[in-house]
Amino acid sequence: MNMPTPSASAEYQTPNFTDFNKAVVAQLHQDIEALFQHIELPSPLKEACQYAMMGGGKRVRPLLVASSFVSVNQQRTDYYVSG
Repeated sequence: MNMPTPSASAEYQTPNFTDFNKAVVAQLHQDIEALFQHIELPSPLKEACQYAMMGGGKRVRPLLVASSFVSVNQQRTDYYVSG
């Protein structure tokens, strides 16, 4: 995920919420698209799953998880996030 991360020598500053939200949503879209490229589902089921996962109201939970992760791991720069 292309979220702002702390440098080893600088004090960590909380990223701007708008930028953080955009980064989380962009990564989420990228991950969902990658998932659907690697699975085989019958046509009506695949479209239904994509619709259910890509809906605009589905962003709060992933954003809360990403926010919690970053807040707990503020001092770490070696974590792995999707890719």
